[in-house]
Order: sequence, then C-alpha cells, then structure tokens
Amino acid sequence: MFGYSDECGFPQERVDELFVQYKKEFDEKKSLLNNNDLRLISDVFMPIYSGFSVLGFYEHAESLSYEGLMWRYGYGVQQNNLVALEFFQKAVRIGGRTLLSSMAYYELGLMYQLGEEVKKDLLKARTLFMKAIEKDGNEQARIQLDEVNDLLRKELL
Repeated sequence: MFGYSDECGFPQERVDELFVQYKKEFDEKKSLLNNNDLRLISDVFMPIYSGFSVLGFYEHAESLSYEGLMWRYGYGVQQNNLVALEFFQKAVRIGGRTLLSSMAYYELGLMYQLGEEVKKDLLKARTLFMKAIEKDGNEQARIQLDEVNDLLRKELL
C-alpha cells in the first residue's frame, strides 16, 4: 500500500492501481522529452499530471512526488520550483514511512544543496540524501551525499 487518508472514501486498492498506471504512462512518455515540440509534450503529459493530481488530492504520497517532479522539470506544466518544493515537502510529510520511493527526499535534498526556493542548507541536504539512500538505495543520492560531505569538510577548514 502506498498510504493515503482513509477518510477520503475512495478504495485504497483503486488508488494504488491508478498510481501504477499513471507511473507506467509517465515513464513511457519521458522518451518524448527530447522532442522540442512543447505543445506535444504538454498534450502527452497533461492527462498523466491530471491523474497524479487527483490521487494527490487523496493524499497519495507517491503521486505527490510525481507531481513535484513534473513541476520541477516542466513535464506537461510550466516549470516552477516553488510549486515542486511544496509537493515534495507534502509527500515527505504525509508519506513518511509509507513513501516507497526516494524521489521526494532526493529532489528536496538537491533543492537544499543548491538553495533553490529555500535557503541553502547543506546539513538538511545531507539528511535528505541519507533518507533517500535508506529508502531504496538511490545511487544519485549517494553521489550527491559525497559531494555535500566534501562541501561540508571544506567549510570546516
């Protein structure tokens, strides 16, 4: 189970099924991103975004993570890091232990490492990358963690 508010009255199993369907469509459509036709990209990703958005309303943490990803990189929506930040924070806040993937932790870690829409905070970035690694062994998070650790060591010198 992916976790969401049981008070919503929508069967958890159906929410989970829909998430798997939208995630599969998202992964299949990402190959179109090399195409510079933004209208096509918007047409392809908007139905998927709408699906994640509905599931996010039901506090489905994984869907909120994907909504954040779509805003952060402009998949079918106008790129907006502030909106992405809000989705990632909510996914981590409501998802907690039930959040299956490390995406929200990793993306939040990047935002804190780079100071994107938040005050740059290497210690917070470090913590988020460690959670991403703990969640599913995220290899990109390992690379970023090493980079953050190097930056922190340099600050101490």
